[in-house]
Amino acid sequence: MLVIHCDVLFDGASVLSCSLVFVGLVFAGVFFDLGRPVIGGWLGGGRVIKERARDRYLLWGSEHSQEGAVLFAVDIEQGEVVEQHEIGAREVGAPFVDAATGLLYCTTYQGINQPGNLLWRRERDGRLRSLGFPPIPGNRFLCAVLGRDGRIYAGTHPDGHLAAYDLARGEWRDLGCLAPPPLRPGQQVFLSGLCITPGGEVLGSIMRALPRITVIYNPLTGETRVLEGFEGSLPIVEGERLYLNRPSGVEVYDAEFHLVETVTVESLRCEGLITPSSSTLSVAVGDGQGRLYGWCSHDLVRIDPDARTIRVIGHLNGGGTIELTDDGRAVIPSIPERRYTVVDLHSGKTDTRTFVYAGQRATDICGLAKGPDGKIYGATIISMHLFRFDPSSRELTDLGHVGWPGGEVYDLIAYDDRMYLGSYTGAIWGEYDPAQPWRPDPATHSTSPASNPRNLGPLGEQQNRPFEYAVGPDRRIYIACRSDYGVGGGALACYDPATGTKTVYRDHDQSIQSVAANDRYVYGGTSIRGGRGWAETTCEGRLFVFDPGQRRRIFELVPVTGAIAVTSLAVSPVTRLVYGTTDTCRLFAFDPDALQVVQTWTLRNPGTPLMGVPEAYGIIHLTAGSDGDIYGVTRYDVFKLDLSTGRIIYLDQPPIPDLYQIVEGAPGVFYIGARSHLLEYHLRDIPHYR
Repeated sequence: MLVIHCDVLFDGASVLSCSLVFVGLVFAGVFFDLGRPVIGGWLGGGRVIKERARDRYLLWGSEHSQEGAVLFAVDIEQGEVVEQHEIGAREVGAPFVDAATGLLYCTTYQGINQPGNLLWRRERDGRLRSLGFPPIPGNRFLCAVLGRDGRIYAGTHPDGHLAAYDLARGEWRDLGCLAPPPLRPGQQVFLSGLCITPGGEVLGSIMRALPRITVIYNPLTGETRVLEGFEGSLPIVEGERLYLNRPSGVEVYDAEFHLVETVTVESLRCEGLITPSSSTLSVAVGDGQGRLYGWCSHDLVRIDPDARTIRVIGHLNGGGTIELTDDGRAVIPSIPERRYTVVDLHSGKTDTRTFVYAGQRATDICGLAKGPDGKIYGATIISMHLFRFDPSSRELTDLGHVGWPGGEVYDLIAYDDRMYLGSYTGAIWGEYDPAQPWRPDPATHSTSPASNPRNLGPLGEQQNRPFEYAVGPDRRIYIACRSDYGVGGGALACYDPATGTKTVYRDHDQSIQSVAANDRYVYGGTSIRGGRGWAETTCEGRLFVFDPGQRRRIFELVPVTGAIAVTSLAVSPVTRLVYGTTDTCRLFAFDPDALQVVQTWTLRNPGTPLMGVPEAYGIIHLTAGSDGDIYGVTRYDVFKLDLSTGRIIYLDQPPIPDLYQIVEGAPGVFYIGARSHLLEYHLRDIPHYR
């Protein structure tokens, strides 16, 4: 638990401090930079590579954030971090090694504020060297693999291209988009999960609108074709065979992609006791000698296809990736939990080890809410952490990881004495009791009743990104959702805290980006975007009115012509109008009685774009102030819509740009995310007494 203290004179009393920025403009307000609540981005990776020079095995992991990435290596014998490399990108792909030279390579992913799309090589002196990027602007690397022809192949998003780097010549080539027709303008295409076939061809998975597609690229002819029947799945290649995991068992293919057989536990002779719950077999890696290692339920097993045997190596209560060393061991990494398990493949001896890696990067704030205790709660993107700020004690506290897997906690909302939150991936819904101790349970993914926060499971109906929340007039929580990858539209989901039931109202054409409510209706703002890869079927974002009594939309319209998204909504208790913003820098007022937009304004700056919530357009957040006026933030401004005059007033200039989210604490005191910093803004300067 990280606690940040700051000292400043506040209301005449010396309390804890922070930096003070005063701008003497119209309102003569004051900003406090409360600091960065969460230090430590999302951890990933888990590749074991032998370092020849020192004859040691290193487990490579990485820390990802909008403020840059760190590639680090753990000596698996000592459990110590022995290397760290700062990289100017949001994310780092899993490293891989050139067996001929022993040199390590990795790719970087593009971020909002950092360069990306680079290939890096760790030179013999231990330093990382950039090998540049392919001539594919606007794309980011998703994966990379070393081919049999001395070239590194990399797949990209959002255009689904295959790029190749010639190690001998030091040259990049764009090999084009591997997705088959039809190619629709603007449709996102993912080319991921590359592997090399026994014949040296490149296999990749294409994801856009479902179903996924497996494609094969021939480096000799430059031709690409679809591999029918694989449906986006990629095999484990071992020798001249390919092994594909299916629910029915492991399918075995020859080098020409002909199905040879399906292997199940029952078709093999077992050497060792298979745990009773074991029924599904999956392979994870080949050892280069014709044998395979994988999982049978939670058992680590070795499969000898020629001898038709399966041998239990250990009962690990585990799963996931398996890394093999050439001295007869398997390493099962879990980088986010900062641990790994080493298994002797001969004796079955198992040793679970931990390592210490202190997070170094902060991540951007994406969610803020006032809690039932008057404190401010928030979340940062790609960290799965929650934080708390106590206005009385001036303590900013990193509460910690919520305890279940995922990439982002998007937002929080107070309901009675609890806080509720939604996370990506899988639209997981959670509950947090601020009055009880923080006690997540990673062993159960925080699903146990004693967990706090507690994982309440997915919202369902193929939803993936639960963006914003509002309490409806029926005392249920309404959630603005976007669908899973390749799935159209999104949904207005609903959670009833009294019964624990979840209901999903699907929109197959548009996702729901924003939501607000009053004592009559729930209001939703839509985006033409659906799950990434899905082709849009509409052109403009909409505002709709949802009647909880009828459980359906009773009205909808396009509030601003040409806008693709309604990015935020708020209801004023004074005018009872619904106010919304769009990606085109427009602010509008909607009258629920007249069912029409009654006024619009143009804001001088766009909102802040933040990858994943969603992307490609900025969000201009709104909140209804305790005085009844509407407050909001663009990328560079804090503004107020003065409802008595109908004018937009730009308030004091914030000390940090890229503003995201705004909520009110005490009357006239607002909390704003500014990159990875939490800002506190007072509408009036605080008197300084001596």
